[in-house]
Amino acid sequence: MEGGGIATDDAELADDLRSIRSHGWSRDRSDSKMWEEYGEPENSKFLFATTGFNIRPMEIQAAVGISQVSEIETYVERRNAIAAKVAEEIFGTSLEVVGFSSSLKSVETGSVHSWMLIPLKVTGLDAKARKKRILSFLSECDIETRPILTGNFLSQPAIRRLFPEMPEPEEFPIATEVTDSYFMVGCHHDFSDEQVNHLARSLQLAAQVI
Repeated sequence: MEGGGIATDDAELADDLRSIRSHGWSRDRSDSKMWEEYGEPENSKFLFATTGFNIRPMEIQAAVGISQVSEIETYVERRNAIAAKVAEEIFGTSLEVVGFSSSLKSVETGSVHSWMLIPLKVTGLDAKARKKRILSFLSECDIETRPILTGNFLSQPAIRRLFPEMPEPEEFPIATEVTDSYFMVGCHHDFSDEQVNHLARSLQLAAQVI
């Protein structure tokens, strides 16, 4: 559904084509393990080996989207409730929901924020090392996590590979802090109450990981 196909007997080219069709990700490549040395193991699914596209079958997406519009207020309300549950459960711990304490509502337009994901910050000392232990704990609880988008994009292998003249990642300390101290968990409106409780409780326990 993405506009055609390419046949090649060149394995290296085939790997680059697999990346290019999916944002530039390394995850679908036959040499995906090689790229993991450029990043942290917990972020291995979100490494970018090259430039890429985000090609989707938009007509199908539009049809599905139209059918969901009538439920959008219910979806937003449910996602807000999930984020509120998580924020309440971890309040006062070394984890905090980023942006939850702010209004997140536009006075000018009346628009309301919807939580596609829940961004979390590991606070306190040695946040980078503690984040690794927290992510490992959550994985044992069958909770998937992901970095904040690409993290510090200058540390991505695509940049080092294609644009070696770019500045070093360390020259952008705030982006590095986001990479080291922040992560995201899911916030889908189809989560059951049992799943939401498991997520919130697991995050509360994860915050106690030393």
